Amino acid sequence: MDTQGTFDSESTMKDCSTIFSFSTMISSVQIFNIQSNIQKDDLQHLQLFTEYGKIAKKDTGKQPFQKLQFLIRDWQHKWEYSYGADGGKQLLDSLIKNRKPLENQQLYESVVKSFNNIDCYLMPHPGFVIEEPDFNGCLKEIRPDFKNALLDFIPKILAPENLIIKEINGIELKATHFFNYIQEYFKVFNTKEFPEPTTIFKATAELNNEIVANTAKEIYEAEMEKYAGPDAPYIEEKELKKIHKEALKKSTDYYENHIILGKESFFKKFYEKIKNSASSNLSQYLQINKGKLALTELRYLKLLNECVTNSDEKGQEILKGSLKEFDQSIEVAKSEIYKQFTKKYGCEEVFQKIRKQLEERIEKSLDDLKNQNILRWKLAESEINVNYVEAKKLYEELMSASEQSIEGLEETHPDAKEKALEKFRNVPKEGVENVFESFEKRLIEDLESKLNSLKNGVKVNRYITAFRMELLKLKESYEKDIRNEYEKLLASEELLQKHEEFKKQAVKEFDGIRYDIGMERCFQEVRQELIALIDEKFDYYRTKNEDNLIKFEKRCASKKEDAKKAFSDALAGKIGWFDSVEKVKEIYNAARWDALSKYTKEVKDGPHNQDTLKKYESKLKEDLKTLYEWYENRANLVAVGGTLVAAALTALLFL
Repeated sequence: MDTQGTFDSESTMKDCSTIFSFSTMISSVQIFNIQSNIQKDDLQHLQLFTEYGKIAKKDTGKQPFQKLQFLIRDWQHKWEYSYGADGGKQLLDSLIKNRKPLENQQLYESVVKSFNNIDCYLMPHPGFVIEEPDFNGCLKEIRPDFKNALLDFIPKILAPENLIIKEINGIELKATHFFNYIQEYFKVFNTKEFPEPTTIFKATAELNNEIVANTAKEIYEAEMEKYAGPDAPYIEEKELKKIHKEALKKSTDYYENHIILGKESFFKKFYEKIKNSASSNLSQYLQINKGKLALTELRYLKLLNECVTNSDEKGQEILKGSLKEFDQSIEVAKSEIYKQFTKKYGCEEVFQKIRKQLEERIEKSLDDLKNQNILRWKLAESEINVNYVEAKKLYEELMSASEQSIEGLEETHPDAKEKALEKFRNVPKEGVENVFESFEKRLIEDLESKLNSLKNGVKVNRYITAFRMELLKLKESYEKDIRNEYEKLLASEELLQKHEEFKKQAVKEFDGIRYDIGMERCFQEVRQELIALIDEKFDYYRTKNEDNLIKFEKRCASKKEDAKKAFSDALAGKIGWFDSVEKVKEIYNAARWDALSKYTKEVKDGPHNQDTLKKYESKLKEDLKTLYEWYENRANLVAVGGTLVAAALTALLFL
C-alpha cells in the first residue's frame, strides 16, 4: 500500500498518522513514499509501529510486519548513490553505520525490529516538464531515467512472483479474515483520539486468536466430513463419537500449539468456543447419521423392489419355456437376482436385513412359479389322457359303424386303429415323453382288447338283444345325466358321487327287467357289461373333468397374477415416496377392492369350481398384503428419516 500524500502541509498530523498507521496494519508491503531523502522526521512517523512491534515481539518473538519499502522520489545525489534498488540498499546501509545521535540509533533499531524486510528504492525526478501548465502526460517528454526506473521498480512490487500475501503473526490471511481485520481496525482508528499501540494490539490479538480458533474448527469439521459427512456412508454411533473425540483432539492440539498474539489473554475464551462448536456439530452429525441409516434402508428397499420385479419378469419368461429346463432355469434366475442385490450402499446390518426380506420374497415367488409349472405338467399329462380317451372313443365309433360280424370287425379294425393312434399322437409331449409312451402302449393294448371284446359280442345269442337294447338305453340315460353334471365343473369327489348315484339308478332299472327261466346267465353278463360301460363312460368324463379342473386352476392362477399386477401398477402409480402411512393404507384399500373384484368377475365368467376360485382368491389376498407391507415399510422409514432423507431421496430418484 502506497500512502503518498500523507504528512503534507494540507493534512493534520492525526489524519496523516491514522491513514499511514491503518494502511501499514492491513498491508503486506508498505511503500513509504518520501521526497529527496530519509530524514529523522520520516522515521518518527513509524514510531507507532515500533511501539506496537515491541508489544507484539515480546508476546510472540516475531516481527509483526512483513515489508517496509522506502520509495525516495526526486533523488538528487546520483553521484553518491545510484538510482534504483542497489543505490537504495547502500543508502540504508549508510544509515545503519551512521546512527548518531543515540536517539536516532534507537529509533532505527526499533523500526528494523518491527519489519521482516526493509528495502529502499531511489527514484529519479521525472523532469520539470511535468510542472508546465500545458503538459498533457506525453511519455516522450518524461526523462528516460525516470521511465527506466519505473519499468524496474513496478515488477519488483507487482510481478506475480513478487506478490506477498498478507500475514499476521505468520498466518496467511484469507479474504474473509482480511475483511474482518479492516472492520476491526476501522473501529479502532475511527475515534477522536489517536489509538494507543496496546489498543491496536488487543484488537489484532483477538482477531488472530479467532482466526486460529476458526482454523482449528475447520480441522475438526474436515475430519468429521471425511468420515461422517453427508457423502460418507453410515457408521455406528459408537464409532462416530470416537471419531468426534479424535477430531476434537486434533483441533484443540492445533490451537494449543500455535503461537498466537495475546494467547494467554484469550486462550480460555476461544478454547471453549472450539469445544462448544464441536459439541454442537456432533449433534448435527449424529442426526445426519440417523438420516443416512434410514436412507440406506430406503435404497436397499428400492433395490429389493427392482430385484423382485426382475424376478417376476424372468419367472414369466421361464414359464413360457421348456418344461424340461424349468428347474435349471429357475436356479440360474435365482442366482442372477441375488447377484443383482449387492452391498453397494454399505451398512452390513441393513444389507442383511433387506437381503433376508428379498430371499423370503423370492422364495415365495418361486413357490408360485413351481405351482404354476406343476399345473403346466399336469395339464400336459391331462391332455395326453384326454387324447387317449378320445382316441378310444373314435375307435369305438368307427368299429360300431362297421358290419357287426367277425369278418366286418377284422376288416375295419386296422384303419380304425390307425386313425385312433393318429388322433392320440397329435398332442404336445415335450417334457412328458415317458407319460406319452406309457399311454401309447396302453392304448394299443386296449384297442386289441376291444376288438376281441367286439368279436365276442357278435357271437352272443340273438335272444339277448332285448337286454342289450335296455343296456343301450340306460347307458345313454346315464351319459346324459353325467354329462350335465360334468359341465358344472364339479370337484372330482362330487362327480364321483353323482356317478355312483346315476349308476345305482341305472342298475336298479336294469334289474327290473323280466326274463324267462334259463336266461339268468345272459342277464348277468349284460348286467355286468352295463356296469362296465357305465364305469367306462364315467372314466371318460372323469378324465375330461380333471382336465377342465386343471385348466380352470391354471386360469385362476393367471387371473390372480393379472389382478396382482393391476394392483401393483395402481400402487406404483398412486403412492409417492413421501406419502403418509395413512394415505398409503387408503390407496391400498381401494386398489385391493378393485383387484379382488377384477379377479372374481373374470374367473366367474363361465363354468367355475368354487373351491379353486376361493383358494386362489386367498393366495391373491396374501400377495396384495405382501406388496402393501413394502410400501407401508417405506412410508414409515421416510417419516423416521425426516428432512435429510427427503432431500437425499429426491436426488436418488432423479439419478
